[in-house]
Amino acid sequence: MDINEILDCMALLRIPIKKSSALWKKLLNCIDTSAFLLNKLAAGLGSDLENFSMSKVEMIDEYTTDLEGYVAQEFVLAIIMSGKVLNKKLRIIIDGFSKPTGGYEEFRISDCLKSCSKFRRFLTKNKQFVESQPEYSRMLYRFLKHEDTLRKKHQTTNA
Repeated sequence: MDINEILDCMALLRIPIKKSSALWKKLLNCIDTSAFLLNKLAAGLGSDLENFSMSKVEMIDEYTTDLEGYVAQEFVLAIIMSGKVLNKKLRIIIDGFSKPTGGYEEFRISDCLKSCSKFRRFLTKNKQFVESQPEYSRMLYRFLKHEDTLRKKHQTTNA
């Protein structure tokens, strides 16, 4: 899973990306904490791993697995939260396109379509990690619906 794909989608829709925002703060703190704990563990282990008992090796393995699960869980929550932000912005933009006054002319339909398609592909590519979330199916459906709407709008404006 690559966070840059999500950031690209947000950039296409001109959604400000701030490290201190609620969306990223928890994930970044999680990554920092995990990195600190892993470095602390590595420093405590030293170089002579052969003298460790099997129970100590199992304990270390369990600890690192728990840390990995913690980071993965926070990352999945960040994906869901960013999907909600993208969905909200796309809905506003599509509603603006639908208005007879012209609405959201500063947004290019092609950029919106790229963002929507990219995030939908990201969701399907990472389905194994995200599908356990209750919002996953609804979110995927919304992005498919937005993508169809934007594609139709794009075809009518280019026809």
